[in-house]
Amino acid sequence: MKRALWIGVALVALVSLAGCQAAPAPSAEVTLVPDTAAGWTVLVRSDGPRWLGPDWWRSQGLDPTPLAPEHIRLTHGEETIPVLWLSSAGGPGLLFYGEATPGRLGPVGGYHLTLDVTEASAMAELSGAASPTQFQAATSATLWLEEDNIYRPTAPPDSYWLWTSFNTAPALTLTVTLTEAVTAPVTLTLRLWGQSSMPQNPDHHIRVLWNGELVDDHYWDGNALEEWTAVVPAPRSGTNELVLLSPGDTEAPVEVTWLDRVGVTWQRALMHTGGWESWIAGSEPAACWERLPDGVVAALLVSKDGTARGGLLERDAAGQVCVEQSPGDRGWIGVLDAAPAPDVARLRESIAVDMLAADYLIIAPRLFHAALAPLVEARVAEGLSVVVATPEQIYDAFGAGEPGAEAISAAVTALHTRGHLRYLLLVGDASADPRAMWQAESMLVPTGWGRTAFLGDTASEHALVLDDGGAPLVAVGRFPASTIAELRAMVDKTLTWKPTSRLLLLHDDEPEFVALTNTLAEVFAPDSRLGDDERNTRRDLLNWLRAAPGTLVYSGHGSLPVLGDEKFLTVDDAGAWKGPTVVAAWTCLSANFTHPTQMGLSEAWLRDPEGVVAFVGPTSETATAEQSAMTLAFQRALVDGAAIGDALLAGWRAAQSKDAEISFVLLGDPALRAMPTP
Repeated sequence: MKRALWIGVALVALVSLAGCQAAPAPSAEVTLVPDTAAGWTVLVRSDGPRWLGPDWWRSQGLDPTPLAPEHIRLTHGEETIPVLWLSSAGGPGLLFYGEATPGRLGPVGGYHLTLDVTEASAMAELSGAASPTQFQAATSATLWLEEDNIYRPTAPPDSYWLWTSFNTAPALTLTVTLTEAVTAPVTLTLRLWGQSSMPQNPDHHIRVLWNGELVDDHYWDGNALEEWTAVVPAPRSGTNELVLLSPGDTEAPVEVTWLDRVGVTWQRALMHTGGWESWIAGSEPAACWERLPDGVVAALLVSKDGTARGGLLERDAAGQVCVEQSPGDRGWIGVLDAAPAPDVARLRESIAVDMLAADYLIIAPRLFHAALAPLVEARVAEGLSVVVATPEQIYDAFGAGEPGAEAISAAVTALHTRGHLRYLLLVGDASADPRAMWQAESMLVPTGWGRTAFLGDTASEHALVLDDGGAPLVAVGRFPASTIAELRAMVDKTLTWKPTSRLLLLHDDEPEFVALTNTLAEVFAPDSRLGDDERNTRRDLLNWLRAAPGTLVYSGHGSLPVLGDEKFLTVDDAGAWKGPTVVAAWTCLSANFTHPTQMGLSEAWLRDPEGVVAFVGPTSETATAEQSAMTLAFQRALVDGAAIGDALLAGWRAAQSKDAEISFVLLGDPALRAMPTP
């Protein structure tokens, strides 16, 4: 007897399905009881001190007063992180140093917090310095100016989001305010991407002006990310003007240059201006801060070797606070109750059940579980063992709690190599914008990513299901829903669909598209073929789609909003026909579901209550010759009655182009069968 497992949130809930009985989905409004055995997942998105104050502990249903350092353990992977248990004005709380590592979603560090252990590691207490004769009164500070306005997947890795292009406006003027600046030179760090590459050398030129004075003329050549520094005169009091200018005076016929970011480094006085202040220790034995507000003052120092120490400090008679330090220390200081909290601190959603029996893993935000119940019931009735888990459970059980594709990949590997996982369904949208995943209302589930020759960075569900040798293990699909209503539409269409031999082959008029369509017709004779007579193709195509459910296979030009340079179908055709249709589009870009500002036709069609039930297509750009081996393997598997996810898996395994393999995805249920078994 197969079953479905619905894995709950804090106290892990296991519900079995027997026969065709559907499991009730966990309620979206669950009263959470702290599970001290599982603990909490704590995430930080920048380096620095983090404070879990008394109010946070009380919000977890715990009184922090009787707790002590020996009751608390904070870990990062296998490493125990030193912590301080300090008394603030509102009660005791936990102070630790959080460290973020750059990644696809931006910098992030994941920690596991547990109670009632004896392996806690106490942070070394730092010392205050009473009125030292030698002390540091200024520090080096850096202000990063950056706006992530434009997404360019062909940009160098880690610089996909850019500020502006100098082709749009040849000059950019920035106003720079340097807090508590002292008289000293200022250093600019500039990072730009020279996209164009011409035979002329050099083919990029940027001129830098500071307060009206030319301070740098910088040239470089080719398609390259360029980062350099320039020293500028002492800052003015108040605001300073920084101008970046592209003169356009190279001999290159085309010059395309993008600004990524600018860093401004200056010397600032150790004066409190709000929040928690930071500094870098010089050669002086102590650093002294002035103007600290009323309240319990704490500081935290991290040495060059990564050792952290911290504690509470007293003010001297003049209200100054001094801290003993070593050269190169990074320090933070402020009122304890105002210290920054972790970016995320939530109950750890570990999985306490044996998932290795799963044939089918569904990863979906908890609010989507009720809408998925009918699909789970149907797949269980077909003999599949189904596990439904939240993304957080996957992050916590197979990673460090950090949201991202790595934990999903680890879950697939574990469930396939040690069990018998066949299908993975991701429920939720994804985005190339790393900021989207951190929004409180986000219903996103991460995808994998790959680098292709034409488009550059591209979404790749293929990347989520690879073994150590790079071979795909299981079939994967996605319901790119952003609301419960959209998900219900996808589930309803999936359950309405019945396998059918009704097939239409559609192609553009270029010879390579016609040739591929001829080969596909030999695999299975279609009941209709369109594209040879372009005058009436769209009319005849819509008539065919509206007549009855079927499978549409297309070969030709494509983009996010359009199939065919003749506009056979567009993004606006969502809901233009009723009967559910399976679409396989051997084209470019049509299945790109991660574009941060533009809705692709595959997403629009899937989200509509009518029309398309499943869509196989690319997130990137590849040529027909690169797709052909994968196309034929997919079509043969489909005709043989394979589930659509298995058919794409067969296509991946037969692919002779890595770019095509990594960029073709399935939007839909991987267990859906498009055509009947012969």
